[in-house]
Amino acid sequence: MKVVIQCCSRKLDGAGRLTNDRGDPFDFVAHPALISTLNSSDRFARPDDQREPSRQESWREYLIRSTANGQNPDRLVRAGDLYTPPAYRAIVNSYGWERVQSLSCA
Repeated sequence: MKVVIQCCSRKLDGAGRLTNDRGDPFDFVAHPALISTLNSSDRFARPDDQREPSRQESWREYLIRSTANGQNPDRLVRAGDLYTPPAYRAIVNSYGWERVQSLSCA
């Protein structure tokens, strides 16, 4: 069984965010080309997109590599810890990290 939680606008202060080489924050979405036309100031990508034209790895590969051995250069936080309402942590404590998925509304 999987438990899906919806994201919350109240997030932990100081939590990290992925950025591209220019420092622009971005979000993962299913169809970046469709969304980026709605708001050109936001950046979007798929997890398997190449990070930057000059880089030879996908965002997924980067995340696996950069978080190996407990590293976390982007200060990313798991959804159960990211959202400040206590209900999120209670759900993770009840069902376990491996069963809880976060549905982002970004």
